[in-house]
Amino acid sequence: RTKAFWRFLHYHESSPTEHPSPIAGLEQAAEARYRWHCPCPYCGHKQEVRFFAHEHAERKGRGGVRGYRDASGELLSTDVARREAYYCCEACDGRIEQPAKHDFMTRGEWVEITNRDTSEPPRSLGFHLWTAHSETMSWGDIAASYVEASEDGKLRDWWGNTLGLPYRPKS
Repeated sequence: RTKAFWRFLHYHESSPTEHPSPIAGLEQAAEARYRWHCPCPYCGHKQEVRFFAHEHAERKGRGGVRGYRDASGELLSTDVARREAYYCCEACDGRIEQPAKHDFMTRGEWVEITNRDTSEPPRSLGFHLWTAHSETMSWGDIAASYVEASEDGKLRDWWGNTLGLPYRPKS
């Protein structure tokens, strides 16, 4: 019925499951896709807020939530992760502790990540939100939930409900 109206809106929201996921597919297919980028309070570098450190290229091992693994890479307890977690800047390795999370997140902005012709407005938009955007969840809460999901074999649910991403098991 919306085709009969000049200005209409279809809104799709859900938590993705395994890859491929219908909701993630809709976001991936959007003409313009956006991610929330926040400036580091130490160096000013704007970065997409992420849970895991980068895996490739010049930023490998940088950025993301830290404090849920020990020096050998083993998971810490949920209590220690909740107490020790912080966010790490991908550019300067600055520690963004929980008291600074609100300011860090509210200074962010939506940044388009698609390469497209900007002479015409996009017909569809895609935005990715995850638990870090919630004011009620601390870095520690997110890290502790990862440790718990890892220990309980519930990473599939954690990826969808916490990261808002489809789960891709490591092969």
